[in-house]
Amino acid sequence: MSPLPINLVLVSPRNVTSDLLQKGFLDLAHMFRVVGQAESAEEVLCLLGAESVDVVLINETQDDSAYSDVAILSLIRRFNPDLKVIMLAEKSDKQKTIEYFSNGARGLFIKSSAEFQFLCKCVDCVYRGQIWASSEELG
Repeated sequence: MSPLPINLVLVSPRNVTSDLLQKGFLDLAHMFRVVGQAESAEEVLCLLGAESVDVVLINETQDDSAYSDVAILSLIRRFNPDLKVIMLAEKSDKQKTIEYFSNGARGLFIKSSAEFQFLCKCVDCVYRGQIWASSEELG
């Protein structure tokens, strides 16, 4: 793990899942620091401009609007192409996986298939420059 806390931004509607993620990372404050949570593209850009961010976690949406997960991913990549982004998905979907990685995601984490400790490992690996996805997702 990194010697300093990895600064995270969570992009997700405020709900039980996002609250649990924040609590989980707070419990590991020596490794991770959630510098903010955003629900919209505007909030994401505001946080990225105001905070030192290492990794952004974007919760998958079913929305196809300008506020969709892919639209926010693309916006982040235009704002800072070197910023590492991990997509959090409910289930594996080959088409979405291709879309995420072609738009600059560095990791894909399937929430239903692993425990929180594996998400922490995913964040650390992506922070260190590795790609994170299972062979099933990369198909």
